[in-house]
Parts: sequence; C-alpha cells; structure tokens
Amino acid sequence: MQYYKKLYLGENVASRKEKILEKLKKKETVLNVYLIILPRYPKKQLEFFDAVLLHQKRFQGDLLVVGLASGYMEALDVVKCITEEVYRETKDADIKDFFEKEEFIRLD
Repeated sequence: MQYYKKLYLGENVASRKEKILEKLKKKETVLNVYLIILPRYPKKQLEFFDAVLLHQKRFQGDLLVVGLASGYMEALDVVKCITEEVYRETKDADIKDFFEKEEFIRLD
C-alpha cells in the first residue's frame, strides 16, 4: 500500500492521521475510517471503502491511497474536495492523470 504525500484528510481523521497510517502499516483493523484510493478498474476516477474491508482478499494488493475520511459522508466530502482541486489546477476532471504525476510513499 502507498499513500499520497499530500494525503487528503477529512476533518474527523486529520488529528489521527499518523495513528491510522501506523495501524494500516501493521495491518491492524481500523474502525470508522474510509480509504479513498486511485481506482483498480480502468474507467473509474476514484474509489472509496471502509478500511475494515482490507482484510478481504479482493481489497489486498498495492493500493494507492489519496485520502482518508471518517465514515461514508465524510468520504464523499473528501472526494468532492479532491475533484474540485484537480479541476482548479488542471481545468480537467481526469483525477487519475493528475495523480500519476504525484509522489506516493510506500506504507509497508
């Protein structure tokens, strides 16, 4: 798993960022945290899911995490923030293309 150097954070997880990343590194269960990732499927721009699902086989692998949020609604807000910022900087909504030029840090 890798995470974006300038990780987007919801208000309710901002103060717990380091603790959450440490738990993810140790593959511990993280409750009420959603991971916002670059898509694993070609036609999508972003995906998000509850971090508890990392224990399922289909969510394992080299994920590129761009944001963290506390709960579903906050995840939607963070996705909106990411989309707006990408559009502001590039005048395009190609989120995947934007992040291909950015730096990620390996978590494990």
